[in-house]
This record gives sequence, structure tokens and C-alpha cells, in this order.
Amino acid sequence: GHHGANRLAREIAQALGGVAAVTTAGDVTLGLGLDEPPAGWALANPEAAKDATARLLAGASVMLTGDDPWAEGGTGLSGLAGPNHSGKPAMTPQAASDNPVRIISGLAPVMDEAALAYHPLRITLGVGCARNCPPDELANLVQAALSEANIAPDAIAGVFSLDLKADEPAMNRLAASLNRPFRLFDATELEAETPRLANPSDIVFAEVGCHGVSEGAALAAAGPNGTLLVTKQKSANATCALAIAPQSATTEIIGR
Repeated sequence: GHHGANRLAREIAQALGGVAAVTTAGDVTLGLGLDEPPAGWALANPEAAKDATARLLAGASVMLTGDDPWAEGGTGLSGLAGPNHSGKPAMTPQAASDNPVRIISGLAPVMDEAALAYHPLRITLGVGCARNCPPDELANLVQAALSEANIAPDAIAGVFSLDLKADEPAMNRLAASLNRPFRLFDATELEAETPRLANPSDIVFAEVGCHGVSEGAALAAAGPNGTLLVTKQKSANATCALAIAPQSATTEIIGR
């Protein structure tokens, strides 16, 4: 019943005109599953959700730092009330002394290993590389860019590039390691982003038909209101750039 199974059960029941018999204690009592954040959010440490749910069911309260991932859906962490809460608000001040379940949300990495870490999928990662670039070279370049911007890898919505790179091993391996989709744009789509590029290149245009691959792909994925967060970073065989979308970039994944 975890990691999305209850959601699938409800969708099937609705399609068949039936009722989903959900028996998972967290979903039934709390009204939400900590191991399945809303669309547009990612849980960095799902292995910690089971213990956190058990503690909530036993009466623990919640200490939230950052935005509530469930707020837009109308559920909200502030509405949690386990069987031993007696209807008291689950949210507690940071100085609470009853060992609350700590939940931290945001784009930055969470250093508190005991807290549930939720990240909004607002970061789009654009990449480019020479043919048969070593996968570790691209991965290390991306990690350096994330560290520079203080961005958690789980905040990445997807990996984006030029369609000529669809079969590039380094890019496909990078997307797989991040557990994110690898999406592609053609040269015309990336060339449309030229006015927004920080580092347009005539050399790149002569080679592939657009003035920038990594910056252009990141911006195209982030949408017209997205902005560059980390401009093009280079290694011997690879480039990468990070853009930030004003809201979750997974509501409508673009590219192919």
C-alpha cells in the first residue's frame, strides 16, 4: 500500500465506479502518506517515512521548516491529528520538547539526517558533451554545479539536452543515477532561447545549429519565466547549467 499504491487503487476504483479499501494506517488515520509526496515534490530519504509515520500514529507532533508540500492539495501537515493527538494541532514551535517528527522542505540539501527532507522539483539541468564523454566527468561537473548553488540533487526535475544527444551514454547514465527523466529539444527549440543565454557561442551554432546546449536546454525546460541559476560550467568534454522554474517543472514535462 506504500509508495503510490494507494493512489493507484483510488484511481482504479474511480475508473471502475467502485471504492478503494485502503487499510494503510498512515493514509487512513493521517489522511496522507509521508512516503508519497504530492506531484512536484520529491522525498530524499523515503526509508525514514515508515518510522516517522509510526511516531505520528503514536501521538508525536510535527515540526515543519519550510513550505508544506501538501498545502496546495488542501490536506496540509498542520491538519495531522493521530489517535493520541486529541485534536490538538500537529504543528509545534521549533522549541517544542516532545521529540516531534522533523520535516524540512526546500531546494537546499538537508543536513539533519533524522528529518524527512522534501524538495520541490523546480530545478532543470541542461547538459552538453562531446561524443562518448566519460560518464564520471559529466557527473562530477553536475555535482560541482549543484554544490556551488547549494541545490539538492533531489530538487532536479529532469535532465535536458539537444536531440542529437539522445543516445549519449554519459547523459543517459546521469539521468538514471538521478532517477529523473532525460528529455530532448531540437536545435530550433534551443535556438529560440538565444536571447536568454549568458554564454552564446557561434562555434556551437556552427556545429549543431543553436547558440547554446546546456543553458538553452535548462531554460527551455524551465519555461518562459524560468531563469538561469548556474550559467554554463565546462570541463574538458562536458557542459552543464542549472535553471529554476517559478513552480514545479513536472506539471507538464516538455521536450521528448
